[in-house]
Amino acid sequence: MGKASRLRRERASAASETYEPEEPVNWPDGHVRVDLTGKNQGECIVVTIHDVRHHLHSTTAKALNDRLTEKIDEWDAYAKSRGALGVLPSAEETPAGIGPFDAHVIADELAHAKAKTRNMVRGTLGMFGPRGELTRAHFPLLGFIERAQAFSLGVIAMVEAGNPLGAATLLRSLAENLATAFYVTTRPSELPKLQPGAEHGLPIGRVIAAAEKSLPGFKSMYDNLTAMAHPSGAGAFQTLKVADDGTFTWQSHPTFKDLSQAKEMLSLLDDLGDLSAQVIQQTVSQLAGGATVVSSDHPSTPSKGGH
Repeated sequence: MGKASRLRRERASAASETYEPEEPVNWPDGHVRVDLTGKNQGECIVVTIHDVRHHLHSTTAKALNDRLTEKIDEWDAYAKSRGALGVLPSAEETPAGIGPFDAHVIADELAHAKAKTRNMVRGTLGMFGPRGELTRAHFPLLGFIERAQAFSLGVIAMVEAGNPLGAATLLRSLAENLATAFYVTTRPSELPKLQPGAEHGLPIGRVIAAAEKSLPGFKSMYDNLTAMAHPSGAGAFQTLKVADDGTFTWQSHPTFKDLSQAKEMLSLLDDLGDLSAQVIQQTVSQLAGGATVVSSDHPSTPSKGGH
């Protein structure tokens, strides 16, 4: 190989690598930029690093993002273990009203909640019998299942999005759905109000009182969630933080007060989901045996508040 060819190869190799300058140059845009390309181009994203442009398909950009996130997490943990500050904030130390909620810190809890929600409705098809019969006796349970699943998935989505008010409102609805099972157990004459097209609903105050008799502490939990769901000072201002000198920070974009609040809501969802699953399982068994009411014979009690 001639000298010219070797020099060309060395220059090409050097051109494929970039390094941070000794002094920042218009940081961060002077170091890295990410833009969308024109709609007529095959690649949709262009990443510019130190004036070198990389045109990427969305799948390649997603893979790059995932691997960068993984390695940044590893480096951050290593840096902090050596006494350095790192580049990622600690969720436990982030004050309210500053920045969005990072759902990655509770990834395991979210995965558990999603699995529990899927398992909650298992065995439902067993209520229809060998020929798949559907009668009016099934409708109250079908409505219960639909609401339980919808509210549970909604809570998970709101927690994942860092929205405590949204999560609390949906938890409250899930609690009302569960309380209905206890109410109609001793009041079968109210079952028509759970049929499709019913013009009148159930009296929610009495519904909650009926649940409290079977689940001590239920009303306190429900009241805490209601304080957040209704316009009130007790449950609002999730992002407000007042300092000792009277100054305060606030943001309109929702976020949890701290990591424990997010975990607490998922824990409450776990409790309500377990009880809802028991209602479904027991009612399926009753319907298979010819019964027409929703059962609510449950020993456990959700006792955690909403905030």
